[in-house]
Order: sequence, then structure tokens, then C-alpha cells
Amino acid sequence: MIFMVFTTYRLRFSLIPLNDIVISSLSSKIVKNILTKCIEEKIYDKYRSFVKFLKPGDVFYKSPVKPIRITFLYKTSSNSIKPLWSEHDSKIILNKDNEYFFDIIIFESEHLNKRFSVSIEPSFVFELLSCMENTHEVYNYARVKIVCNNVDVFNSNDLSNSVNINEPDTVIIDFKTPTLLQYPRHPKLRNTPSRHSLYPQPFLVLLSLIYKWNNIDAKEPITLAHAIFAPYEIIEVGHNIKPITIHLRKIKERGFIGWIKYGIDTRSRKRYENYLKLLKFAEIVGIGRSTSIGFGHVKVTFTKRKTT
Repeated sequence: MIFMVFTTYRLRFSLIPLNDIVISSLSSKIVKNILTKCIEEKIYDKYRSFVKFLKPGDVFYKSPVKPIRITFLYKTSSNSIKPLWSEHDSKIILNKDNEYFFDIIIFESEHLNKRFSVSIEPSFVFELLSCMENTHEVYNYARVKIVCNNVDVFNSNDLSNSVNINEPDTVIIDFKTPTLLQYPRHPKLRNTPSRHSLYPQPFLVLLSLIYKWNNIDAKEPITLAHAIFAPYEIIEVGHNIKPITIHLRKIKERGFIGWIKYGIDTRSRKRYENYLKLLKFAEIVGIGRSTSIGFGHVKVTFTKRKTT
């Protein structure tokens, strides 16, 4: 039997400032501000519990895997799309009448509904879409216009079929936004601060994705054995990784951006298929921590090695 583990709604919007606006170094904050106001003021009472995922200090906000995720703002420049963020915590200016892009991603699964006692339904997505597509006041002095460009709906079974090449054996992961890839904590060291790797080790990448997958739904869990095998079966081929410092909730954190190329070499058909599924899943859910506010956003490209 094939389970439909979860459904994903990806809403892509344009944001057009009607004034020049000064925003924080993390551009996702302006989206979170608008989204929070929409849910609090204009969406039915039964959906207002979603604000708990967006407000610091709430127990739901601290959950490492949330049913709703927003990306940074992106700007098209010189035939490329770049995320807006500042490494040195300096402010960002959104220019009047320029067009910026962002995504809101919503996960609908029975497991998440039970875990958070919330109801994630298509009706919530439509309410949110209707509310966001409007003109909004931000920071008590400026206004922005938001327009929906596209809505994608797919389920977890589609991930295996969305790889754009048959039997790929190479994958390139482009880390578009700062990535905070944590080392797992030993039970005796739970009170120590988080430690981040400055390089996307296959073990840590797979561990992050497995944890996110199993926390969205438990009907088809992926075992930790995949992370243990990853250093031997997902081999680094090349990279251009740059360590960076970012400010997250007034704390300086070290992470990385850039790209890495892996070769996939395994004799296990099951692990091979799960590797592809998890790596494709990374485009939706992100890699590492704080992905719900835009960190760890990646583009994944599958290829085949050239044969002579």
C-alpha cells in the first residue's frame, strides 16, 4: 500500500513596495509581519492558532519543524535571482515600485494536525491566499502590494517522480541562503549551545532531512541508517562553500552558503531511492535549523556522470 504521507502547498507571491522601505538584515521578517497580521485580523478564529508558529516566545515557535514556512525576499538581477539578506546585520532598502518575490509553504498532514492540535486544510490555504493578495501597511509608515503569481500543490509521493533525469548518480546542492547545519546533541550535553558545521557533511545533511521528514509525518518514516551510510555512499566531488556570520535573534551564528556536488554510489536500491526523495524534499523544507524563516533554502539539480 502506498500512503499519501503529506500534501504541500507552495504559494509564490510578488511584493511591490509603494514607498522606499528600510527593513532588517533578514528580509523574511517583513513577510512574517504581514502574515501574522493577516492571520490575527482577517482569518477566521479556528485558524488563529497558526500565529503561535510565528511569534517568538511561544512554545510552538520553538518547534524545530513547523507546518508553515516562509522564504526570504528574492530579487531578479542580471538574469539571476538573489535572496535579500545582510551578513553584517546592516539594513536593507526595498525600493519603491521594484518587484520582489517570496514563497509561503504549508504542509498538510495528519501527523502535524495531531501534534500541534491545529487543522491544516485547503480552506486555510485559500483564506490565506485571499488575505495576502492585497495592499498592506508595514512598520506604521509604508505600504506594499502583494500579488499571487503561482500556487503549486503536490504530495510526498510526487517527490520520487519529480527528479528531472532517469537514474541520476550526481547531485548539486546550491545553498541560496545562510545554512545553519547543527551537530546532533549528546543526551549529556543538552544544555550546551548549538554547534554548527561550516561545511555540508553528507551525514549532517541527511540527518537534518530525515529528522524533518519523520516530524512531518510518521506513516513512512526513513531510518537513521541512511545518515550512517551517507558518508560512504554520498561522496563529495567538488564545492564552493563559504563560511559566514549571520545575526539570528540578536545572536551571531556561524553558517555557510555556496554549492556542493555529491556523487551517489550505493548498491542498495531502497537507500538510493530515499536519497533522491530526501534531496528533492530539501527544496521544499530546507536544510538545517530556522528554515521556517528562510534559512537553509536550497536548489537541487540531479545529473549523470559523463562516460567516455
